[in-house]
Amino acid sequence: MQSSESRHFQLDLGQPRWAVSSTLNRLGLALEDEQRYVEAEASFQQALEIREALYGPRSPTLVAILRNLARVYTEEGKKKEAATARYRANHI
Repeated sequence: MQSSESRHFQLDLGQPRWAVSSTLNRLGLALEDEQRYVEAEASFQQALEIREALYGPRSPTLVAILRNLARVYTEEGKKKEAATARYRANHI
C-alpha cells in the first residue's frame, strides 16, 4: 500500500532517481518516528525499489533502507519480513 505522500514524491519531484530514493527514505524515517508504520513501510519499499533498479539487488546502498524496513516490519509484527530484510542487509 502506497501513501499518496510518497507517491507524490516519486512522481512529481523531477529529481534524479537517487535523490528521490533518499527523500523517500527520509520520509519513511519521519513517518516511523510518528508511528505511522504502514506509510513508513510503503516509503521504504519505494526507496528500496528505486535503489535496486539503479544498482542491483546486492548493492551496499540498500543496507540502510533494508535495516529501516526491518525495524518497521518488527513494529508491525511482521516477523518473517523483518527477518528477511535483516538477513539481506547483513549479507550484502
